[in-house]
Amino acid sequence: MTRIAGITAEYDPFHAGHAYHIEETKRMTGAEGVICVMCGSFVQRGEPAFLDKYARAEAAVRGGADLVLELPPRFAAASAEGFARGAVGLLAACGCVTDLSFGAETDDLVLLQKTAEALSEETLAADAKRFMKEGKSYAAALAAAGTDAAFPAVPAQAAASYQNIVVLGDSISSGYMLGTGESGYYDILADCTGGTVTNYAVTGHTTENLLGVLSDSSKQAAIKNADLICISIGGNDLMQPTKTVLESKTQ
Repeated sequence: MTRIAGITAEYDPFHAGHAYHIEETKRMTGAEGVICVMCGSFVQRGEPAFLDKYARAEAAVRGGADLVLELPPRFAAASAEGFARGAVGLLAACGCVTDLSFGAETDDLVLLQKTAEALSEETLAADAKRFMKEGKSYAAALAAAGTDAAFPAVPAQAAASYQNIVVLGDSISSGYMLGTGESGYYDILADCTGGTVTNYAVTGHTTENLLGVLSDSSKQAAIKNADLICISIGGNDLMQPTKTVLESKTQ
């Protein structure tokens, strides 16, 4: 039987990690082809995509995908559950997809299935709301609710794995324009795991700046000893040439 793997993604932009995912998917499943379901002009939560959908689809094909299908905006701009439901439904409708490939913190499918079932329970949602009223972030409240309820292994597993967290990159990582009392994703992660965050991200940083940070001897020990490194970089590298092109067209 011919094996065809399905992948759900945004690819905004497509990068080497995505190409590696496609390559590993083919290697691990033995799939002869990979179909990617990708959002179009709008990504999850309704934000406009940074790059044109045709350019992203072309990059995906050049990176190893055999076919790229557009996820309708109704699903693309929905919650994570809605996004996934629409994408998996589209792959199922193809009638040829034998495998689904995705990245996760663990390859324990039993644990992932147990987590998914727990997240769909009304009692878990009610407990999460209770913890949020106590001042916890959504992610921390969900983790606390899970500890009390259906999947105690998930928060414990994460907490044991990510005690030293290092954040690198630009404004997305530094927490640019966060309001009073708002948390960046790294703070939410720390809440969930009980870990310690060392943030070396700086608003406006480019890839060149990041290389400078990595070369800084005063920061290398923390980076080397990190259990988890969060990086967001490259946006400012693209913004300046994009701005230059747009300004030239308006002159």
